Amino acid sequence: MRRARRRALPGGEVIVAEIGVDMSRFPTAGHLASWAGMCPGNHQSAGKRRSGKARKGDQALRAALCEAAWAAAAPKTPTSRRSSATCVDA
Repeated sequence: MRRARRRALPGGEVIVAEIGVDMSRFPTAGHLASWAGMCPGNHQSAGKRRSGKARKGDQALRAALCEAAWAAAAPKTPTSRRSSATCVDA
């Protein structure tokens, strides 16, 4: 059953292969995203903000995470496809 769910997620097997199954080394999702190189730097001081580049992480992991995010954000039903197209066109 777990294998079927992992296959349902695009890039799921790559994500597990790159990260491993022991998630205890990442206390939060933010720590995992930072380790993967998905978070840009953010420096704030005296009310001024400066953004930095995201560090280079594992390219296969970054690609798999992006693919999974696109799949999660994609409309699932014809009705939602029509409504999202309407929102974008408006």
